[in-house]
Amino acid sequence: DGRRIFDNLKRAFAYLIAFHIPLLLGALLIPFLDRPLLLLPVPLVLLEIVLHPAVSLVFEADPAADDVMTRPPRPPHVGLVSRALLRPLLLGLTLTAATLGVYLFALDRNWGTERARGSAFALLLGGQLLLLLVERSPERPLWQRTPTTPTLRWVILLFGATIAATTYLGPFARLLRLTPPAPATWAR
Repeated sequence: DGRRIFDNLKRAFAYLIAFHIPLLLGALLIPFLDRPLLLLPVPLVLLEIVLHPAVSLVFEADPAADDVMTRPPRPPHVGLVSRALLRPLLLGLTLTAATLGVYLFALDRNWGTERARGSAFALLLGGQLLLLLVERSPERPLWQRTPTTPTLRWVILLFGATIAATTYLGPFARLLRLTPPAPATWAR
């Protein structure tokens, strides 16, 4: 059980690093580009207080890897932070580039700030879900990942509902100051 917990903590930590890079770089770079803020306080609170704890439940519920007891013990000096963090850094930078790219593209096309935010926020949430799926078994290809757990199914539904509610349900969209992307935007 200790090995399973350690593995899951490493994966959760890698996920958190990868996901916080777009938040940090978006908050730092957008003002330097003299553009409206990408993420306002309420969407950040939604991400940090609702979605991130839900994602941590997925990592907590993940079963042990098949080879967990055949691996040699890890050296005592090896901790959660290691050279393996290069991968989450690259994933985070990729999500940053995609999110900022969509946001800046939408602003340049005069979609309006709230529609640009809505498009970028939907992409950010979808990217967060993809990061979760990738970080559950980073050593295997996506099609050979750890089996789906009931917790993962609930979190996927939560993400889908959050994307729909934050962009398409009036009260939530107004609270977050987001406008849904045009239907043609989803096809692009």
